[in-house]
Amino acid sequence: MLIVPGQVLRIPPRLYHYDTIHIKENGVLKVNDNGAKWLVLNAKVIICDGSIEYTNFRRGVGNITFTLDGDENIDHTFNEGLGGAGGNGSGNGRQQGGMGYRSNDYNGGGGGSGAYYYGNPRANLSGIAATDFRGAPSPGSSDKCFGGNGGRQPYGHGGLIYIIANKIQFGPSAKIILRGSNGVNGTAGGNGDCYGGGAVYYWGGGGGGGGSAGGNGGVLIVKCNNIVNEPVVDVNPGRGGAGGSGVRCPFSGQAGTRGDDGEQGYADWQ
Repeated sequence: MLIVPGQVLRIPPRLYHYDTIHIKENGVLKVNDNGAKWLVLNAKVIICDGSIEYTNFRRGVGNITFTLDGDENIDHTFNEGLGGAGGNGSGNGRQQGGMGYRSNDYNGGGGGSGAYYYGNPRANLSGIAATDFRGAPSPGSSDKCFGGNGGRQPYGHGGLIYIIANKIQFGPSAKIILRGSNGVNGTAGGNGDCYGGGAVYYWGGGGGGGGSAGGNGGVLIVKCNNIVNEPVVDVNPGRGGAGGSGVRCPFSGQAGTRGDDGEQGYADWQ
């Protein structure tokens, strides 16, 4: 395998056998996004002056196992952080706002919608609770009471790489990038409205959506007895996404909360 300067070679994650892998400076070996398997590079000689990147690993896949020659298994399980809770929608002095959804996975919860009152013709409706990542709809004809959507991110962990070689030479510009992605921010709820004139209405603001959890840093395992230099290895986690704001009329919906930060990855040189 030869990757020349300026080239980005995209590959699916699986086992690759080569006599020589040579990644020249400013060349990139990049694993496709939304991968869910180990990348295993087995070569006699690896020369890396460029970058190896595996990010945006799929979330929620459980234990990821690969069986090597000789029936040796490598495996890893990503602990999934929780997305932030959606904010509650505002009451309007007459009815309660809807509850925001508290996430039980890495996506953010949706915000509850604000309460709706209209004087002519009379309508007096409580806000609607969110039941998943989607913000709750406005309870009446107003388009200003809705809850914000929670952040969604089906992938975002750093990848999993196992390297086996007789000799590896890393140049001064070599990098292996396995960082987690930052979470997605929740969106703002509707800003409500109010008017005290002839046709009185009080529309509570919607709650903001919760942010999704940050991705975990990935894992690098290198099995080689002859390594010249070590590259920069980025296995840092992503930050949780911010919650969306709860906007006010004067009736203020609650803001969504931030998602959990991801966990630090690691590198193991054997």
